[in-house]
Amino acid sequence: MIYTRPHQERKVSDQLQDRQIRTYLPVKKEQRKWSDRVKTIIAPIFPSYLFVYLSNSQEFYEGMRADGACYYVRSGTSPARMSDDEIHSIRMMESNGVNMEVTNDPVQPGQQLLIRNGPLNGLSCEVIQYKGKKRILVRVDILKRTLLADLPSSVFM
Repeated sequence: MIYTRPHQERKVSDQLQDRQIRTYLPVKKEQRKWSDRVKTIIAPIFPSYLFVYLSNSQEFYEGMRADGACYYVRSGTSPARMSDDEIHSIRMMESNGVNMEVTNDPVQPGQQLLIRNGPLNGLSCEVIQYKGKKRILVRVDILKRTLLADLPSSVFM
């Protein structure tokens, strides 16, 4: 995982892909309001973070040469790694366009469920009460962030 300068995630991702290094930049559509209009934009789910699949040390060093890359996120002395399950959960939520919110507020553990139907079929999640609504959450421990989504209770049946 690479930490980038603000608003440089896409630029770094494009540079790394040009160098044959696989990347993943989770994005979401959101409404932004200016004084004269409202526009739908595509924004990163995790600002300034880019997930990188490194297969050798050469790719590690190439990643740092990208213009806009600051450093690799570390866990101790080695680069931080996300589990395939966490990446899969983020991809499922992103690809199905559910209403998502990212928070770094501490969230209490809730009931563990498996979504059985609908676009997120097979996703393991927790159900919590957050801001007065029942929501599902997927934890991203390395970033100390939580993805929250609104889903009807019928998807758990």
